[in-house]
Amino acid sequence: MSNIDHSSDTIFPPELECVIFKLAAAQDRGSIPRLMLVAWRVKEWIEPLLYQPLVFDSQTTRDNNLGPAFPFERLPQLSPNAAAGVKSSMISIFPAASVLAILEKLPSLENVFLSVAEKLYTDAEPLPAAFTRLRFRHLYCALGDILSLPALDSLAYNCFAGLTHLELFSEPPSWRAATAPWPATRNSWALIAALPRLTHFALNNVYPGSLVAFLLSACARLTCLVILSVAARAGRYTPAVAHDPRFVVMRPGFVGGYLRDWVSGAQGAPDYWARADAFIAGRRARQGTGGEADDTFIYPDEPESEASDSE
Repeated sequence: MSNIDHSSDTIFPPELECVIFKLAAAQDRGSIPRLMLVAWRVKEWIEPLLYQPLVFDSQTTRDNNLGPAFPFERLPQLSPNAAAGVKSSMISIFPAASVLAILEKLPSLENVFLSVAEKLYTDAEPLPAAFTRLRFRHLYCALGDILSLPALDSLAYNCFAGLTHLELFSEPPSWRAATAPWPATRNSWALIAALPRLTHFALNNVYPGSLVAFLLSACARLTCLVILSVAARAGRYTPAVAHDPRFVVMRPGFVGGYLRDWVSGAQGAPDYWARADAFIAGRRARQGTGGEADDTFIYPDEPESEASDSE
């Protein structure tokens, strides 16, 4: 046996060790596979950081150069520890069975970008059970693809109870003016207004000014309402809407930039929500100085489109 005296060696508390290794992994994600070899406890601490966010490989992610993506075929190989640590995931253009398998595998998901190839619900299950076990904070989706409306007349489910940020790629077909003329759809949009913690809401298209006014009025906790559209123009909104500091029009760039924006936010860097919040803070500050009502709701450096957008 060795006679070397180790009594004076410095031994860090496990809590401090954990912080140190997580900081090192966050600063250099490429070092994570090597750091995981140090000890089993280190592997458990930092393995989930490999998948923050977990972007699933698809034609969309490849076409838009989103970087390394996770093949769906490797999902069964994802360790329970890593799976439980995944908080954010981009799932793009997958069949329903694959989407539901992903949601079942990742029990801690809070931030999900979900673009599906087919409806996820059935007549027997208007809201898939895989959703009911999750607790969303941020959700990006076409609501009509994940749950059956109007079969569901409420969003009072635990998965939506903590939802603070919601972007709709499109509204459910039964809410569209073409099938249920506005304001007849107001009771349907009221489901959004009833979400108890919703503070940030984005619509990915041009919508009637009357709907924007309804949402600003009905959503009690709303601090930010974003229209993501290249066609939205100042003239379509009433002064009451235009002067509301919570309202922002942003013109998304090409698809690749839009998707990379989500990845940026999922990694803790600024995304369009952060830019909108800063813009709103500026509007509130200008209004708070006692100046004229501020109707500059189009995000700066976003030139207005010449496209027609009449209601």
